[in-house]
Amino acid sequence: MKKLLFLIFVPSLVWAQNISIDPRSITNANIELKRAVMANRNIKGSPYLDDEFSTTTLEFKEGKQFEGAMRYNMYKDLFELKSAIDDVIYELKLTDGMKATHLGRNFSAHYLRSENKVATFEVLVDPSPYGLYLFHRKTVQNNENQGIAFPSSNQANNQDASWKDESFMVLINGNEVFQLSKSQKKLLDSGIVDKELYMRVTKKNKYKLTKTEDVTSLVLELNKNL
Repeated sequence: MKKLLFLIFVPSLVWAQNISIDPRSITNANIELKRAVMANRNIKGSPYLDDEFSTTTLEFKEGKQFEGAMRYNMYKDLFELKSAIDDVIYELKLTDGMKATHLGRNFSAHYLRSENKVATFEVLVDPSPYGLYLFHRKTVQNNENQGIAFPSSNQANNQDASWKDESFMVLINGNEVFQLSKSQKKLLDSGIVDKELYMRVTKKNKYKLTKTEDVTSLVLELNKNL
């Protein structure tokens, strides 16, 4: 199983007053911002965590907070922001160390050394020392379940294509991150978790590594029984 190593940066935040975002006012901030492309509506399903725009709070490294109407695009790993001024939709890519609160969930952006890019994760358990992150991902697939490229705007019909959820969890210990599968053996062989501690915790309760609720409980128990 592939390991992803990244630098975990936990900034010291100074809480600031929330303000309503006009995207044009933050184009020079520590954030990538550009006009969103039109979504192709011929694909069955949706690339979003939730189709509707909802109030979302951004936290910058320097402690500033901004609030606006956003939705998360799981295919592009970015937020779409609707301007409060003219309803124009913008794409908003978080940079390393930024945080967001969206749909009542906490998100954090981190630099992946092995991938040489920044990715946004939902924080399920803060590292202490074990942490758990969820990477939300959707891909476009045809009716043979083979991945296909995201269609360009001039494609008229994609009736056989649909969005498929391929999200996955990663276990964190220090600067090591391990992408979880259903295999406990691969997890133990990775060395990211103390084997004796893991066996002691799982002896009391059985956890399915494919279920978010189970893995969240498992990581909390690992930290509790250190």
